[in-house]
Amino acid sequence: MLRREHDLHFYRLKRGKLVHERNLFANNLPLRSKEERDTGFRYSHTQVAFRDNQSIAVARIADHTKDKIGECAEVLNVNLKSGKANSRFLDDQTPKLISGVVAVSPRRLLVGHAQAIVCLDASTLEETCRVPLFDADGEPIEDDVFGEESMAQHAFTWDGRKKLLYAMTGFYDAGVAYCFRLDGRRKQFERKWRRNVIEMRPKEHIDLPAARGVCLNPGGTGFTGIFDLEDLNLDLVGGPLGGPKAAVKAAKELRKAGRVAKLTTARLGWLGIFNESTDEWIQIESEIERDFDGGPCEWKDRGKPIKIGYQLATKQGWIA
Repeated sequence: MLRREHDLHFYRLKRGKLVHERNLFANNLPLRSKEERDTGFRYSHTQVAFRDNQSIAVARIADHTKDKIGECAEVLNVNLKSGKANSRFLDDQTPKLISGVVAVSPRRLLVGHAQAIVCLDASTLEETCRVPLFDADGEPIEDDVFGEESMAQHAFTWDGRKKLLYAMTGFYDAGVAYCFRLDGRRKQFERKWRRNVIEMRPKEHIDLPAARGVCLNPGGTGFTGIFDLEDLNLDLVGGPLGGPKAAVKAAKELRKAGRVAKLTTARLGWLGIFNESTDEWIQIESEIERDFDGGPCEWKDRGKPIKIGYQLATKQGWIA
């Protein structure tokens, strides 16, 4: 399933090839009354999960542009054969983005936004329980959860075999890993562990605290989060760039020593591999031309410009 913010393009795998089957137009799901269409909707952060071979769950942010009601999270059930859908809006305030949608079972859906993960009945879309992070008003459910914590897109993952949910939140220069267990008998999620993991990372430049995406570890224990570096200020050999005077002095010394060459790669981010008690961090390097915006930077030395290093920013969308 490929999607843009207004269209869902459905492909089916047949004999090793992806065959286009149909388009579903998200802007018209569900079919609204004329009064509702006239109020105007703008959609963003659309995410999709298969419930089974014939139906999908869609979660997205709906912005009521005409009446300026504000943004809210909308969840839809879509029948792929007929194109018909039912939907509901979550009660949560200021959701900002969709952090994920997962079909936990034929009867349950998990839908997340910036500050909450909600469990819904897969047929009626009614809320059945909530992962103990934040309530519908954005207030922390547990005493040790900070009000500033939030999730990025793709920030939680589900281990169906062990009935465990892993999530990553971030705030300021901190990042928190969570593990929740689904109690099927009581029909609620219970927190198994919580811990700050960003403080354990190697200190290199400025990391984005909230993981840009998480997935289960292949070994079956814990999960992996990917973290990018928003901005990089590097000297001529790829080290940290100092202040203007120090950078000019360092650039002259590097040139004098013959150590200057074209910088072709830079640190793109980190993989963090987490379980209940241990962390492992793996550095990611990538090509500047492909995955970064920006380029060389200069400063004036006695009135003449001198190249002192590079100012780079990771391209949006490299994590997909």
